[in-house]
Amino acid sequence: ADFTSSPTQPVVNQVVLFDASSSSCVPERNITKYQWYFGDEKEDETGWNRVNSWLYQLQNSTVRDLDDLIINPGYEPGKIVSHTYSCAGNYVVNLTVTDNHGVTDTVLKNLNVSPVSAVFDTGIGTYPSIFGTHNGTIKPNRTIEVQTLYTYPCDGTGGHTEHARIWNETLDVTANWTGYSGDWHNVSFDDSFTLVKNETYYYTIRTGSYPQIHHTDNLSTHAGFITCSEFVDANGKGYRNWIPAIRLVSDFR
Repeated sequence: ADFTSSPTQPVVNQVVLFDASSSSCVPERNITKYQWYFGDEKEDETGWNRVNSWLYQLQNSTVRDLDDLIINPGYEPGKIVSHTYSCAGNYVVNLTVTDNHGVTDTVLKNLNVSPVSAVFDTGIGTYPSIFGTHNGTIKPNRTIEVQTLYTYPCDGTGGHTEHARIWNETLDVTANWTGYSGDWHNVSFDDSFTLVKNETYYYTIRTGSYPQIHHTDNLSTHAGFITCSEFVDANGKGYRNWIPAIRLVSDFR
């Protein structure tokens, strides 16, 4: 018995695909049953989440794909399954396969499920500072839930973000500033959204007053990378190494 899992470092509530295609048995025998234990089932005393697989030979049927006739077509549920974990932790995933002679084989593998990160933080920036429009990319190294964007202001100023947009092929969200009232250093998106690990996202951030700045075109943070492709200041002057000092969080903090 053998299997792989993808992704190899999942986070809470992320779909994990388990694939037992690499399992094999002695020649002239077939695997007829797959039993999966994902390590978190609490529905019965044994903890087994049974997924049975039986090979059905289709009689008197002709099956073709785009290339040619498919010889000995069959149906094998249970070889590839998916699962999600609701809590972070280290789980022991157990697969037992049974062949058509009743012989079984078992393999156990550890799977670590991480919590969803709550923050993408560039940290504080430096001077000089001026408001303007920043464009660049964000690539997190973990999956992050986002609701709010916080802007680090220069001391004694009202530095803030007036408009923010984050997008890629599957996401497009915006947030707008509501003025100097309440927690005005933050702008809140209408709905929370997810920045997926290792996906690249584009951003446009338009600032006001004097926000803090990272004077580099590529900044590494504990949660990933942020780049600057262009910054146009209030006077119309362009730069390629001004990254806004911001924090993306799941709520106000």
